[in-house]
Amino acid sequence: MIKTAVIGAGYLGIIHAKIYSRLKNSKIVAICDMDQSKEKLAKELGVEFFTDYKQIKNVDAVSIVTPTPEHHDVGLFFLQQNIPCLIEKPLAATVEQGKKLCEAGKNTILQVGHIEQFNPAIREARQYITEPWFFNAIRTSPYPFRSTDVSVVFDLMIHDIYLAISLIGEMPYKIYAEGSSVFSTSEDVANARLEFPCGCTANLMASRISAEKKRTIQIFQKNNHLSLDLLNGNGIYFNKSKDYSTATQHNELMDKFILSNDGVGSLDAELMNFIENVEKNIKPVIDGEAGLNALCVAESILNTIN
Repeated sequence: MIKTAVIGAGYLGIIHAKIYSRLKNSKIVAICDMDQSKEKLAKELGVEFFTDYKQIKNVDAVSIVTPTPEHHDVGLFFLQQNIPCLIEKPLAATVEQGKKLCEAGKNTILQVGHIEQFNPAIREARQYITEPWFFNAIRTSPYPFRSTDVSVVFDLMIHDIYLAISLIGEMPYKIYAEGSSVFSTSEDVANARLEFPCGCTANLMASRISAEKKRTIQIFQKNNHLSLDLLNGNGIYFNKSKDYSTATQHNELMDKFILSNDGVGSLDAELMNFIENVEKNIKPVIDGEAGLNALCVAESILNTIN
């Protein structure tokens, strides 16, 4: 049984805590937040409450779900004790801080919370992705009134930055980007074009000032393409029909396959994976290096915009 603690009991931290409380191989033992009112959640779950994470003892793993600027200090505290950490995306506020976390975590498990890795649509789509040549991602939401202390590139776009690197299989070598602030002091809308050595191009659009929430990805390959709805965890795989040359209607050009959804939520799957990695000492798929790669590209996008 892995004894877990959650550092940061905001919107997402609360969900982390509740999931840990019901996972069969996890026993949540502590919640930490500077806001004393969060003690109510700890009492509901029957666990200890702290306002200072340095007071937490006897834990096997922690979720760090604090604001991004705090990831570095909190992460270092636990990693330097060789306590496995799941640090929510982005890994850190800067590449330099991310490197320090990776160094501190080299002797234990450092997993970065790029949750879309565990999205049912992505899990199912991976088997069809071979040689993508165009990747198009749109991620929008209404203004959240939280997490606006960082750019939309770090808040939303970084999900698709990670997916582009992961699914294409390499780092981009050229980056073009533009963005603008509207309500906050940093970018609320941004668009980036990433070019990869293999010839694939990724276009990423992110906005937190849109009227509706949207999470879509299209991946085009030589004879097929994928259309994914990450918000609902489903998608469609289109493959060029053997009889396309005699087709008289558009729907005869492609064979369509609906991607199955196993019903396991993305965050549940992520935390189950983290607990398994800790329990069996398995190197995470989204380790510190993977999180750092996404952070490097995000920082390059911001530097290009500014």
